[in-house]
Amino acid sequence: VRTERERGFLPLIEEQLKEELNVKSVRDARGQGGLLSMSVKPNLPLLGPKYGRDLPKIRQALADADPAELAAASERGDQISLGEFTLEPDEILVEKAGLEGYSVSVEPGYAVGVKTELTPELEAEGIVREIVHQVQNLRKSAGFEISDRIELYVAGPDQLTGPLRTHEAYVRAETLADAVNYEHPPSAAHAEDSDINGMAASLGVRKTK
Repeated sequence: VRTERERGFLPLIEEQLKEELNVKSVRDARGQGGLLSMSVKPNLPLLGPKYGRDLPKIRQALADADPAELAAASERGDQISLGEFTLEPDEILVEKAGLEGYSVSVEPGYAVGVKTELTPELEAEGIVREIVHQVQNLRKSAGFEISDRIELYVAGPDQLTGPLRTHEAYVRAETLADAVNYEHPPSAAHAEDSDINGMAASLGVRKTK
């Protein structure tokens, strides 16, 4: 983030990011040295005719300089001072690459990255969130009111019911379920067959009397 004022926004939007994007945590990337690796090269079609024999000196000066500072100056449209040479912003080429293990999006002055490694814990939480999402849809299709309490029925493989058992309190709170039954829904329940992250499941809801 470019300015102290803008940096202060991060704590304000952290909870919103977690909720809307299913983000586990939000961190200031400066604490790990940023999200991008950068390299700066001379723009040879422009610098070659202009500097000729001095081009090797410019190459070395660019190699010795901080690539992040060079990139920032180029993005601002500032001239770049390299000892005895002063380059125009378009006379250097900045190459940016996201760090390994991250998916990175870059805008002028900003970079946002999402860590792509999925741990077993994150995969389990993803399964549980999808269960909650589908149960909420099931409540709507059953015509339940927002405040109606329910009994929830879930039948599926251990890879699905295992995470649900671990996070059952969260699921009950989100779906207003007084109980979670790990069995096929009875005939009195509103039920649907579902696909949850590639796993076949049978979900059912019944209003609590």
